[in-house]
This record gives sequence, structure tokens and C-alpha cells, in this order.
Amino acid sequence: MNTGSVYAHFTDLAPQNEWHINTDDYWKKNAIGDGSYSTIHFMRPNAWWWFIRIDERTTSIGVVYDKRKIQVKDPESFLEEQIEKDVQLKRITTGSQRTKAGFFETVPYKSEHLQKDGIILIGDSAAMVDPFLSPGIELICQQVLWLSEILTEDFQTKKFNARKWNRYEKVFSKGIMDRMKIYAAAYPFLHSYDISKNWIRAGLMGYFGNTVFLSVLFPSSKKYPFRFNFFTETGFNFMIRRLQKIAVKRENQGRVSEPEKGKRKHTGVYYSRGIGFYLIPLRMIFLWMGDYLKLELKELKFRAKHKRSKT
Repeated sequence: MNTGSVYAHFTDLAPQNEWHINTDDYWKKNAIGDGSYSTIHFMRPNAWWWFIRIDERTTSIGVVYDKRKIQVKDPESFLEEQIEKDVQLKRITTGSQRTKAGFFETVPYKSEHLQKDGIILIGDSAAMVDPFLSPGIELICQQVLWLSEILTEDFQTKKFNARKWNRYEKVFSKGIMDRMKIYAAAYPFLHSYDISKNWIRAGLMGYFGNTVFLSVLFPSSKKYPFRFNFFTETGFNFMIRRLQKIAVKRENQGRVSEPEKGKRKHTGVYYSRGIGFYLIPLRMIFLWMGDYLKLELKELKFRAKHKRSKT
């Protein structure tokens, strides 16, 4: 990955009810907290902005960007200029005050070693992938499960099981690097609603339809992070090449994908009970495949219409 970040803390922003989509009944029924405190992402070409309310007055706003496409020489000027030319962000921040811009020249990293001489790194001490969908939270839970198991065994046997400690290093190093590959692939099309939606659907399919599903059936698998195997990596590479190709073609044709104005849509992730639980993987596959076919159909329709207009 090759991303950087610029951010600041803002006070006295425009109220959310003046610029955000109104909370609907689905949110009120299913969300675990007040929507005004949920993280909001603003998707832009080769970048995404976060909006995180910290307390009654202070909100963190920042951007993570692809350094291959966007260069930042002066964080203060960059933050000011980007907000000024962005209609939505300008509307939110007009009349507000902010702190001096913070700057991370490089966001992602992985420590050279995740364990050594009886010390294990977990969380941000081990690695940072990307804050977009918070993959670090899942990794921390898995790392703690792994760590508690090997520490307990070492304490009970009074022996250092080097094989299991080395196994931790191998498993999580691959899990971290595979996540970086997944996130890095998405930056060229994050701003495209239907393309990025399909990428997220694929992630939900892999996460809920595989990782979570299997951890319920086989509790011991909870401690293992997602890692590519030959088949999943081959499928991922095919999907990403296709999505990126569509994104490049649309950019060259001046086409932009946008959601319906004023509409709030939801992923539809849920936990089924009874026999329905065993159908979760199939449901996730069909949801992703349905989105992908709609995307391809949209491209075919445009191509046919474009050919007719030429003739």
C-alpha cells in the first residue's frame, strides 16, 4: 500500500440535520447507537474522507489518499484547498474552527517481526493496514485469542513453545499483507458508487459468509485471520482487474457512478437462526453476484447505446 493522511479537529460545524441524510426507521431499529456518533465516509477519487464525532463540540475530519495519484507538500494548504473546492465538505465546515493539520506521510506499516524472545506484538504495535473498514479491530481480537492460548500453555508447562510462537508470526504476517493487498486494490475506484459497492459486497461475502460463519461452526477457527489461498487469491485478482478496468474505462469516457440522491441504503447483513443460518454463505454469494451482474449489464447497455449513436 502507498497511502498518506492529513487531518484536523473541528469545532462548531454545521449540524448534521442540515447536510446529512435523515435517519430512517431501519437505522433506529437495528443500529446499536445514535447515528450522529457513527463514522461517516466521503468517497472521492483516489481518496476517502472520514467524519468522526468525538464529543458534543469536537469532530475529527481527515483524508486517506493514494500517494501514487495525490501528492501533499504542505498539509495545511492541502487540507484548506481540498475542503474549499469540495462542495459537501465546505458546507459542513463553513464557520467552524480547526486545529493545525496533522500529517501521516505513510499510513500502512507492518513491524519487521511480530514476535521475538517471548514478546508478541498485537494491534497497532504490530501493523496498520487501512482505517477505512477498521480491519485492525478484527485482527486484535484474533491476536488476543492466539496470545492467551500460547501464554497459558507456556505457563502451565513451564516451557517456551517456540513452534507456536513462530506460527503466530507466520499466520498474522500473511493475514496483514493480504489485507493490504485487498485495500490497496480499491483506491482507484473508491469514488465510484456501484464499483466500490461491489468490492464491499465481496468483502462481506468473504467475511460474514466465510470467516464468521466458520467460527460459529468451528469455534477454534476464531483465532485465525483471513488469508488468501490459491483459489481465493485467483478469484480476487480476476475480480479486481475487472473492476479496475471498468473504472479506467469510465474515467476515460467521463462517466461517474452516483447513488440515488437522498437515499439511504443498507447492506442487509443479519444473523439468521435455525436452518437459515446455514444458508448465510449462499445468501452472501448471491448478493455479491447480483451486484456484479448489474454492473456488467450497465456496461453492456452503455456499449450498445454508444455503438448505436455512432452509426
